[in-house]
Amino acid sequence: MTNKTLGVVGLGCIGEASAICLKALGISHVLYTGRHERKEQASKLNAEFTDFDTLLKESDVLIVCCALTEDTREIFNYDAFKKMKSNVIFVNTARGDIVQQDDLVRALEENLVGGVGLDVATPEPLPVDHPLFKCKKRVILPYIGSGTVETRGAMGYIAIDNLAWRERSFLSQSKIEQYGIFRKYRYTCYRINIPVVYFDLSGFGVIRVTYTLITILSQV
Repeated sequence: MTNKTLGVVGLGCIGEASAICLKALGISHVLYTGRHERKEQASKLNAEFTDFDTLLKESDVLIVCCALTEDTREIFNYDAFKKMKSNVIFVNTARGDIVQQDDLVRALEENLVGGVGLDVATPEPLPVDHPLFKCKKRVILPYIGSGTVETRGAMGYIAIDNLAWRERSFLSQSKIEQYGIFRKYRYTCYRINIPVVYFDLSGFGVIRVTYTLITILSQV
């Protein structure tokens, strides 16, 4: 990727981390677009904030890392693909509905893009007879961007912390102390993969910790 231009749609945590990895492969120029400038992240990458159309036209590699909103839904349509370089590598790791998939199929069939990498689609999983599977120059993965044991475990812990933070004003000191003990031993609970620890969120419910998810149970 020496001397290539990277375009990032959504320079949040994932967009920044992806750009850092790609710069190690020789990317020389980083463009990004989004709802507003991300000056702190951009300074680390020497990235330039630009409008959506300019990013489409100038990117050699274009990665989608933004949230799905009404503003971003199907923003990658046929008109967008027509504005891209014919050899662009287009990668979507965000949400399937950000891309108009019928238009993506058409763009691939008409060689408007150089290659496509998808970790997300609509629906998920794609039917085995979906036209995308018949296209050349594409790689489709079943939404496994976060599919490591370590990452899924960390996501579970973040969910617990978020729930506890939300309820913390309702917790007594004893409950807070219980939560501290829970945090201390949470890795052990995760490793043995059974719901050994229950934490009462003062009327909110009970959290059960399992291998890959947090389940909010009914009040007990």
